[in-house]
Amino acid sequence: MTHSVSYDLTAELSALFQQQLTGEGNPLAAIKIAIDFDAENFALASTVPLGGDVSSDFTKVKAMLEEEVGCYVVFRMLRGGENAPWALMSFVPDDAPVKQKMLYSSAKDALRKKLGQDSFVQEFHWSHLEDVSIDGDAGKMSAADQQHIMTEAEKMVRALQHPARMSPLP
Repeated sequence: MTHSVSYDLTAELSALFQQQLTGEGNPLAAIKIAIDFDAENFALASTVPLGGDVSSDFTKVKAMLEEEVGCYVVFRMLRGGENAPWALMSFVPDDAPVKQKMLYSSAKDALRKKLGQDSFVQEFHWSHLEDVSIDGDAGKMSAADQQHIMTEAEKMVRALQHPARMSPLP
């Protein structure tokens, strides 16, 4: 049985992400998000200003990751205005304390919902620094792999949202 976590966003994080969605303020390539375990909320950890290209910006994001500390990163995948697609990335190191790993893993859905599920076109998850990449097929899962790890409820919701993408349930 899994339990979801329902942390809120700090006012600072919420305002910053909304500015990025609407094209207000200085454009960012990435927003690093941490869980504040004492306040039980999602908090702004750091940002990466929008640079020249996705690859160089992602190199800066990778440099922000700490070997034994989990985090989320909201990363601008394409460049070109207020509706630029974002990716939700989670880094939950195998070497992190057990409680931290559990909370980061169970809070990801809550974060996605708080920021707006439609804001994200792609998701990545890593547990080792050497695996952190957006090149090629890294972070992508085939529909069959996704089906394999989904609960029956998730499969039904996915089928209702994207009927052409998912095969019918057995």
